[in-house]
Amino acid sequence: MKRVFWLMSAVGLTIAQSSAAQSTYAAEEAYVASVPDVEIDIDSAINSLIASSNQNPRSNLLTQATTNYSSNFSSALSSVAAKLTSNSAPSIAAMQASRAALGRSIGRCALYVRRALQAAGYEFTPQPSAYQYANGTLAGAGFVKISNDNYQPQVGDVVVFNRTSKNPHGHIQIYDGNQWVSDFRQPNFSPYRQHNGYTVWRDARYIDASANTGTVLAMN
Repeated sequence: MKRVFWLMSAVGLTIAQSSAAQSTYAAEEAYVASVPDVEIDIDSAINSLIASSNQNPRSNLLTQATTNYSSNFSSALSSVAAKLTSNSAPSIAAMQASRAALGRSIGRCALYVRRALQAAGYEFTPQPSAYQYANGTLAGAGFVKISNDNYQPQVGDVVVFNRTSKNPHGHIQIYDGNQWVSDFRQPNFSPYRQHNGYTVWRDARYIDASANTGTVLAMN
């Protein structure tokens, strides 16, 4: 009799424990059910950020260029840049410079190129010396510095020559599709017999598919 009573007690205890466990599980389910809303909000926020990033070409370009700028910058640039047309800012600047250029230099290259760029809609603070346009002015106007290696010019490209003791103001010029112009139509790329180096600048929003497909970002 005692054994039967013990067995019934054990069964009752088991049933009670099971009921308690089910109650606890139900309570936990009720609690968990209130949590997913927060998790869904987080997921939604992350998805929104990803979608926003995918819709932002400059963000994608920066990510791709940072990952492997030396080999992939050109293809990344091509994928987001608009086709260069006669109505594009680089073309307009080049045309204005070409029209204003003289037969020989009068030592006002910075003035002539600056006016051409401004006529095309580029905004920046005018600099008194040509070399100063490579110190942040062109970059602030939307240009990027590109590599000099295997360089082939594109309409609207701007080149800035470093200053020297003989030419303390340096030199600035723009490519019009046929030749380099500044305050005059230059017969050669460089207006000097000897120079102290130069940097090449391009409006990254536009690209001519027929020219300079191997251009990469210059990091120095």
